[in-house]
Amino acid sequence: MRLSLCSRFRRSGDACSRGSSDIACSSPAWRSSSRFTSLVALVGTVATYFLERHAPETEVKTVFDAFYFTTTQLVTVSSSLKNPVTTAGRVLNILLEIWGVLFVAAVTGAFASFFLSPDSGA
Repeated sequence: MRLSLCSRFRRSGDACSRGSSDIACSSPAWRSSSRFTSLVALVGTVATYFLERHAPETEVKTVFDAFYFTTTQLVTVSSSLKNPVTTAGRVLNILLEIWGVLFVAAVTGAFASFFLSPDSGA
């Protein structure tokens, strides 16, 4: 018998059984990688802003521009803004793209393993 996503979490006795949302019911590894990715986004935003704001021909002039660029790089590995013009900005851009690809791959693998794992106790 195939159990629904919510009933699988409720049976497992974790935070879901106490009425929290499905996002909060995920594994500790998922929560820590999400927190780390949020930290990467914050540090990436600050670093992009300070590395690119005074560079000639850059489109990153404000903190919001840096935040937009950083989150776009982490989520889509692409941006409507021009690539960074400073060497340090380009290195940071490469690191953000690598982290974005790894994080998306990890999330995809976690979802796939959850849905493909056999139901316990069914």
